[in-house]
Amino acid sequence: GRERTHLFVAGNMPASTTSPPTHSPQPTVTKYAVEVNIKFDDYSSQTGWYIASVDGTVLVDRPPGYYSGNDTLTVVENVRLEPGEYQFSALDANGDGFCCQHGIGYYLLNFNGDTLLYQQGRFEFSRNEIFSIGNPP
Repeated sequence: GRERTHLFVAGNMPASTTSPPTHSPQPTVTKYAVEVNIKFDDYSSQTGWYIASVDGTVLVDRPPGYYSGNDTLTVVENVRLEPGEYQFSALDANGDGFCCQHGIGYYLLNFNGDTLLYQQGRFEFSRNEIFSIGNPP
């Protein structure tokens, strides 16, 4: 067989052939996918929504006008959130929500196949609901 001999002299280190390991400055945080479904009435341009942290910081913003031209359609967006508690706010510039003589719409938030929030029909200018994802700190 082959033999290898290494000679080390006290106080001297052999030249390194590899770089030292690097460390990530922050641990990776798990983010969860929340599915936001919006079924519009006949006036999608009046509809908006946002998700904010409980301290009021808006994380995702879809103001009225964002969905112009999507009348009567359903849109689905996936939002990635860290574990925690959040506020979902549905907005309607006309003050009738997803209602009545102009068709009936809804919002639906799902996580991992489970319904977090659901609202259909009238809610005036805004409706705010709290939901949690993962294990909030």
